[in-house]
Amino acid sequence: TIDGLKADGDVCRISTTTAKKTLDTLQNTEIGHEVVLKNLEVVNSSGISGCRCLDTRGLESGLVLDNVFMTADNGSGNTQPLNIGGDTSEVLDVTITDSRIVADGKSYAITTFNTVNLSIDNSYLEGWAVVYLKSPDSSHGSRDSTVDIRDSEIVSSNKNKGETDDFGAIVLEDPRITVRLTDITATISETTGKEQRLFLASE
Repeated sequence: TIDGLKADGDVCRISTTTAKKTLDTLQNTEIGHEVVLKNLEVVNSSGISGCRCLDTRGLESGLVLDNVFMTADNGSGNTQPLNIGGDTSEVLDVTITDSRIVADGKSYAITTFNTVNLSIDNSYLEGWAVVYLKSPDSSHGSRDSTVDIRDSEIVSSNKNKGETDDFGAIVLEDPRITVRLTDITATISETTGKEQRLFLASE
């Protein structure tokens, strides 16, 4: 557990301007206890393509974000403030409450390469995709995941100029994924000729 609450009520800031990953659980599936981040601002302003605030590699024991603000600069594209990666067939429980996860431009707020039970409550998500559930890519894939977003705000913008940049706020690349949205506010916007959807299912 990392709890960044200060005595004055403010929160600690963990940041990098040079590394691709601000925080990384490494390739370790035997942590034994869930990883908990509380009362933190986690920033990656390196500008590196695919830069991340938190990268989990095969984590199986659980992940909790409570009052955490993650943001990653766009750089050369595809930034991923929260990346759930590695290769494991275990289902990872991810709980996010009272948090903000922001990715600018052609970027993904939350990306998962493995199966998750993802619960998000009273939070703010912003990105080209706010939840991107990937197919197998040196990974198990996201099939059989559940995503439950409640009392939260989604902002998804298509700011890209390429030929194949139609996309979605919630993107499903694997089968048998359940998504529940309850009492959310969704703002979906697009550039001329580039469609942006609330949901996009692709293979």
